[in-house]
Amino acid sequence: MKSNNQNNKEKSNNYSQETKKTVMNLEKLKSDYQKQLTSYNQAVSNYINYLQQNPDQNTPDQNISNPTFIVSKGKTFWGTGPADSQSVSVGGTIEQCKALCATNAKCSGATFNPSAHGQPMCWLRTGDGQLSPALNTDYAIVPEAKQLLLIIKGINDELLKTNQQIQQTIKEGEPLYNSIKSKSQEQNNELIQSYYKLSLEREKIKKLLNSYQNIDQAQSQSNIKITQRYYTFVLLLIIAICFVILLYKYSSIFSNNNSTSSSTYIQSGGELGTVSYVYLVFVFIVLFFSYVSDISNLTNNFKMAVRNLFTGIYNFIKNFLKINYNV
Repeated sequence: MKSNNQNNKEKSNNYSQETKKTVMNLEKLKSDYQKQLTSYNQAVSNYINYLQQNPDQNTPDQNISNPTFIVSKGKTFWGTGPADSQSVSVGGTIEQCKALCATNAKCSGATFNPSAHGQPMCWLRTGDGQLSPALNTDYAIVPEAKQLLLIIKGINDELLKTNQQIQQTIKEGEPLYNSIKSKSQEQNNELIQSYYKLSLEREKIKKLLNSYQNIDQAQSQSNIKITQRYYTFVLLLIIAICFVILLYKYSSIFSNNNSTSSSTYIQSGGELGTVSYVYLVFVFIVLFFSYVSDISNLTNNFKMAVRNLFTGIYNFIKNFLKINYNV
């Protein structure tokens, strides 16, 4: 039993750790997605504002006069290939590299490095492409509209990638979620059954408490009756004793009177006659049969009440322990 409990506890801890890890990963991905989405909306807004301010550059046609170029340090632009056979220029400045790209109809961007190759170099490129990280002395030269579009495209790629990661995380966590859901349903069913058992046991406990209260009341009533009978018996006994004393006293008087009238009967004084003894025995017999039976019944009732009391306490403790074990 202890081993099963430990295994269940370890499984529960593993489920909890895996769930926590999955939820944290999913929350991080959602947070990254929201940040990327905000950046994407801002980039689209910047591109739209640029087109509104430069209506003559709202087309990808390269025959635009005086295009505006953006220079990005530490990056390169290689497009899909060289602009033409004269796409590499030696010497010059970054402004001259811009001018060469602006006068070449096929140039969609350029890369300039003033010193890495021993002399300034300008590469004119054509086609679409991304800005790639490069040497700190490299410069990527692209039209501003193209730069804005590249930013939008880059963020869009990040959004797609993050979205795929979110879907993958949800897919991987689905079995764990189903397992937790099933376990939660089982625990819920156990709680419902436990509640039903507790409700039944509650009625039993209520009956036991009522029985215990009835036993207390019966015991209290028995004690009251016994006390009443006892004091009644004592009172009657006192009355009988007083009656005997009075009988003894007056019998001596009657004996003295009789001694004066008869010389043949001698009374030594104060002794009870046969009639007095018979009467006294009769009084005690009446008291005995009047109260001994009642006292015996009350004693038996008291014994029964005490036995029922201990039986009720025993049943109450047994059912209480049984309830705790079942729950």
